[in-house]
Amino acid sequence: MIKYIGSKRVWVPHIVRAMSAFPESGRVLDLLSGTSRVARGLKETGRYVIANDHLAYAATLGRCYVQADAARWLYEATQLIAELSTVTPVPGYFTKAFCEDARYFQPKNGALVDAIREDIAHRALPPELVAIALVSLLVAADRVESKTGVQMAYLKQWAARAFNELELRVPAILPGPGEALNLDAVEAASQVDADIAYIDPPY
Repeated sequence: MIKYIGSKRVWVPHIVRAMSAFPESGRVLDLLSGTSRVARGLKETGRYVIANDHLAYAATLGRCYVQADAARWLYEATQLIAELSTVTPVPGYFTKAFCEDARYFQPKNGALVDAIREDIAHRALPPELVAIALVSLLVAADRVESKTGVQMAYLKQWAARAFNELELRVPAILPGPGEALNLDAVEAASQVDADIAYIDPPY
């Protein structure tokens, strides 16, 4: 669900170290934040990070991992994830499209995705809790998929992990403030006030 070609996981320590050459860089803009891996790494250093991405799901990841402050939201998020974990599976669009018409997920997990997504949508939640819940669901689905990666081609034979039960977990949100935007990169670059920007354009 959230696999990217060119993940910066191994590069984050080097990027953070490069930023240390600019000691006044208290406000950092990650202009094309994707999975927010770099933005999250920069937030861990105590900087105020603005994560921007034009893709709605990437902006949701930014809202969870950069904007949400654990000191403010972790307790409520833990309660919410516990409640969502008791939802009764109900098959819907997701199950039909990704479990019946295709073979990305076992139908039992597809029905859970449908039901949990509907439950989240019908709650009057603040943006940070919506993002935390959706990211919990995205990552849970990623653990039980049966596909080859970012190409989104499903396997002819079920991957062993696809038989596991979908399990929600509270995302590892960080303490401290931050911000997530859902803007075109040019628009964000012209509007955001930052000391330094990290720019990793799409391929």
